[in-house]
Amino acid sequence: MTRTAQAVRVGGVRAVVLPEAPHVSIGLAVPVGFALDPVGAPGLAHVCEHAVPAAVPHAVMGSFAIAAVTSCHHTTFVADVMPEEVDAALRAFAALTRPDPARLRRAVERERPVVALELSMTAGAAGHGVGAAVAELLVPQTGLGRELDAAPDTVREVSPEGVLSHVEEHYGARSATLVLAGPVTGHHLDTGLELFPGGPPRPEADAPPARAPGPVPAWGIAHTHGPRHADPRPAWQDCLDEALIRPGSPADRLARSMAATPLGAMALRCPRGDLVLSAYRGEGDARNGAEAAAALRDALLSEEHRPKVVSTAVAAAAQGYAARRSRMDLPWHVRDALLAEATGTGPRWEQWTEPYDPALATKTAESLLDRMTPWPA
Repeated sequence: MTRTAQAVRVGGVRAVVLPEAPHVSIGLAVPVGFALDPVGAPGLAHVCEHAVPAAVPHAVMGSFAIAAVTSCHHTTFVADVMPEEVDAALRAFAALTRPDPARLRRAVERERPVVALELSMTAGAAGHGVGAAVAELLVPQTGLGRELDAAPDTVREVSPEGVLSHVEEHYGARSATLVLAGPVTGHHLDTGLELFPGGPPRPEADAPPARAPGPVPAWGIAHTHGPRHADPRPAWQDCLDEALIRPGSPADRLARSMAATPLGAMALRCPRGDLVLSAYRGEGDARNGAEAAAALRDALLSEEHRPKVVSTAVAAAAQGYAARRSRMDLPWHVRDALLAEATGTGPRWEQWTEPYDPALATKTAESLLDRMTPWPA
């Protein structure tokens, strides 16, 4: 695994470069996601994610398959390209930071129905919105619950003027982070110097005031972490977090034995803290959600179940960490790991070289289990 990621400035954009990767993969992150949607415009960041690439002229975008994702506090755009295409790809990514206003207005009109259709297709999925609702309940400072407000009708009301204002404020090169994995040369960086205008970086935006949380349509268990800069932890701990609550884990089997229907197990990671949760809905259970959640946590901590919960999670995390490390020679995994570090949602790049420590993982799993929170409380 390559270990020489370099943090540089390319014009006005902050960049992380890893030249030793065998193929080129490019990522661009802007520090705005659904948690930063204005109170009256849920779904705005999602519409921006669709409309901004659609506003780039075809002559600039070419045939690059740029994939995009809106998360809690960031929107990311990524693409894998050939070495001879790096200059052209950088022009396409630079265009995302300054779309033409007229083209962007037209793109909003085209893309709003697409986003509304996406939301309508996922609205009935098991667990949709549960993670956001619980995140807002447990860690309101993240603003994670705002996505729960987004719906097809609210997206259709997002105005082109609102998108233009949001993009102008958050999508400029001074706000963005660029990641380049692969055989990138000084020539490519000189090209980027011309494409991304200079200037001091803007501070990341604060989330709007959190709305009062509504009723949570589920129950479960969760634990939280502070921001990575204040709560450093090994890269393998992310695998351990997920192993404790993944489908098929002892915790999940215990919940199912209580006649619970799983709604989803997820790790929500953002610069302001992480939330790891497992959500359920009781079917035919006379107890309310708070009682069921407390019963599940008590069962996990009991002498009967605790050793199995811990040992199974430690073994699963070892496998998961080994698999992730084995993929670190693939350019898109390198890119995603660098993006996660650069945006505060993942471990530092060099931490992926650290070996898995089963003894420390066992102690960590014990601690995480003790910190499990039943919700609703």
